Amino acid sequence: MITQDLINYIKNQQQLGKTKDEITAALKVQGWQDADIEQGFSAAASGAPAPVPAPGNQLPKARQIFSEAWILYKSRMKTLVTINVIPTLGFFAFGTIAALGLITGKDLPQSTRLPLIAAGALVFLVMIYLTIWATMAMLYAIKDHEENIGVAEAFKRGKPKIWALFITGLLAGLAVLGGLILLIIPGIIFGFWFSQYPYVVLEEDLSASAALSRSKYYVKGRIGQVFGKLFYIALITLGLSILVSILQAILSSLGTSAGLGTDVATSIQAAVKMAFNLIWTPVTTVFGYLLFKHMKATRP
Repeated sequence: MITQDLINYIKNQQQLGKTKDEITAALKVQGWQDADIEQGFSAAASGAPAPVPAPGNQLPKARQIFSEAWILYKSRMKTLVTINVIPTLGFFAFGTIAALGLITGKDLPQSTRLPLIAAGALVFLVMIYLTIWATMAMLYAIKDHEENIGVAEAFKRGKPKIWALFITGLLAGLAVLGGLILLIIPGIIFGFWFSQYPYVVLEEDLSASAALSRSKYYVKGRIGQVFGKLFYIALITLGLSILVSILQAILSSLGTSAGLGTDVATSIQAAVKMAFNLIWTPVTTVFGYLLFKHMKATRP
């Protein structure tokens, strides 16, 4: 089914002087079908709005959503992975420094240790900030994929939503924690209800409490379906993680056999794990966003 985003994209590309064949080729890369593309061109020419899907509860199968996510990811892989590099390398560096004892200063005098601990705490807070910012940047790179925005533009668009994402996430975390402490089951239910808050913050200008209510509205009554979709992507992630662990063990064994030492073998393992996270995390993010879009489309 065509969307208003598709129609707007076609209009924008036509205004930029792109031919129909060029626009069609770009849309096919993004996963659009020929019939939908033709309807999009017709709607763009006539000025008719996109049809609004009827409200409902049924979501597409997880395999379909993953297929859509993979197509979108491949078209935006370079940008998404680059965005993911920033927080990944930051926390890797922080962890390395901490492991060396340079933040805790355990072998230093008390007078020197406290400033180092304070500096380490400050660095950690900066990393949290960068992680939230990078999360919003990645979501904008996914949401606005039709515009093919770059890394810098994605971070620019994400910056105004940093505080909103932090506050909403904090409230969601407190609600889930409270539910878990009380009776466990409510905490699990709250976790599903509020799971869509990053995407609500991305697309809807609401207060933190309203964003959580909106997330609940999209999920309520179909927790089973949402669980099934998330379990599907979790199984894929688990399977790939096992393969990565096997690769780490093989490389570590080869490194030790070659006399590279334990430290080098450990570094190789960390590098493999980091590379996997850099490449795979954006895939799961795209999957989550498209799941949200389907929930929103069937319950506007």
